[in-house]
Amino acid sequence: MRPPEFTPLLRHVVCEEYGFPRSTEFMPLWVSQNRTYKVITSENSRPKILRLYQDSWRTTDALKDELRVLFYIGNKSELLIPKPIRNRKGELLTIAVDQTNTVKFAVFSFISGKHADRVSHSRMYKLGSTLAQLDQLLEEADRLIEPHPSKSRIIWDHEALIEWPLKSLVNVINSPSTYGIDHLGQEWLSIEKIAMQLKEMFCRNYALLPKQLLHGDAIFPNVKFSRRGVGILDFDEMGYGARIYELTPPLCSPQILSASVSYASDLVTGYTTHTSLTELEIRSLPLFVAARLFGSLGWAADHVDIPWAKDLFQTASQRLRHIVALIKSYESNDKVLGIAPSIYGLEPYGWSYYSA
Repeated sequence: MRPPEFTPLLRHVVCEEYGFPRSTEFMPLWVSQNRTYKVITSENSRPKILRLYQDSWRTTDALKDELRVLFYIGNKSELLIPKPIRNRKGELLTIAVDQTNTVKFAVFSFISGKHADRVSHSRMYKLGSTLAQLDQLLEEADRLIEPHPSKSRIIWDHEALIEWPLKSLVNVINSPSTYGIDHLGQEWLSIEKIAMQLKEMFCRNYALLPKQLLHGDAIFPNVKFSRRGVGILDFDEMGYGARIYELTPPLCSPQILSASVSYASDLVTGYTTHTSLTELEIRSLPLFVAARLFGSLGWAADHVDIPWAKDLFQTASQRLRHIVALIKSYESNDKVLGIAPSIYGLEPYGWSYYSA
């Protein structure tokens, strides 16, 4: 299901609810589960962000909780996050009827800066530091806001990251041509064994790790770098899970997966300048990166109609090989600060481990 179209009637409603002039420009930025626009009300005003939410993507309660958390953090700190703006009724989420459709939308402050066109050690360190500060505030917001926002959000456990994606990926195996795949390699034929091995290890560690409310999706398209600091965007995937999971999205990016050096140490070091991580958390990082990679493949298989999801899916075989390498790394007790030589940038382990 696609997000609602920005019709002339809906445009009028947005301007009325937020007091925007009729001359306001709405520039399309991004379409995935939601539709995002840059809002320019005048030449001299600061731009804003408008998000139209797909009705089936998140419940109304989940959206309200996301906005309440962002509003809390925006008032509490100087972190660069999209702070929601209240409408004329004082509400953070606006619900309107466009013809026969119910449309939910919100307006946010605009975060300036540039998305990373390249990865560097300093940027990964700064990102880790910012995520630690954000996580402290997310934990605080979840503890103080009633009802607790984490109750309405996704839980980043084995069901979300392994079991549900596996069902989607089995559909690919049963009908590969539908997904544009001419030949299924050994990694595809071993996918259920990979998933079960990953699930067993993941569940064993997940039960022992510290958990909290997380951003959950700090991929590079959701991060901006500027002189003011690191901006974290798009809280759609905000949910509850093991704290170490917060560090996995940037480590799953194509730039990192294809790098010949490890940036994991920079990310972890930056994070630990504000928050101490346990030995088990650090050791579990390759395992959680593997789970994140597996979950992203399932998501891509379900959204091949979205161009960038389709592009991600084209690297599915490579990502499956990385998952096996990460599992092997965890089994051999590699230190996370030195995982690059065995995982990132080099050929993964062979497939005999998963042979029948």
